Amino acid sequence: MAMFWWSVAAFCFSLTLIIETTSWCLRARAEVTNQGLYNSRVNIYLYTARFFYLVFMVLMAWAVDRGATQHQILGVISAAAALGLIAHLIYVFVGSVARFADRRILAILVPEVTNRNDIPLRFQIGHALFGWSAFAAFFLMMGVTLPFVVASLFPESRMMISSLGQAVNAVGTVIVLFKVDSAMYQSMDTGRLSWLVGYFVAGRIAALAVVLSASLIAFFAFGLF
Repeated sequence: MAMFWWSVAAFCFSLTLIIETTSWCLRARAEVTNQGLYNSRVNIYLYTARFFYLVFMVLMAWAVDRGATQHQILGVISAAAALGLIAHLIYVFVGSVARFADRRILAILVPEVTNRNDIPLRFQIGHALFGWSAFAAFFLMMGVTLPFVVASLFPESRMMISSLGQAVNAVGTVIVLFKVDSAMYQSMDTGRLSWLVGYFVAGRIAALAVVLSASLIAFFAFGLF
């Protein structure tokens, strides 16, 4: 039974990550004349990620309180990062999947708009936004997952560890607000979001790859001791 709930936790966190990424890809399909409409409706879609995020947090907290080992916690995090990375790679490199998913979601969110931009999504790294996106995503993911690993080692200090995790999360949030979102919203005003979004997505993929590599290394390292 525990394995089932850990699988649910991993799936929910990976779903949170792909929703956060694709929300900007959906915004990139807006015209200059309906950006406000797209933003308001896509925010509804983005907010659904909060539900899956909360499910992940509750299940992970439950696992730690029930005495899950750091090896088990790292297994869930590794599975979540792997699922998230696979979903991102399919979304980016299988164009038909991205087009189908975006059209279906937008048909629900903005049914009154029938003429939709069909933008090609490219994996791009030659821009400062790539680095900021990767940096922010890494801190946000570590701020969420690392406290559970440390709390499994020091359960008596889990409240303090949770607070430190929020501090790490805050670093990522500041980067998002001042470097990532700022550039993305400005590009909407100039009609360049469809070009810039590829750097944002690539940065998040890079961060996911780093988190997955680190969690797998730690997973096998703890498994040996």
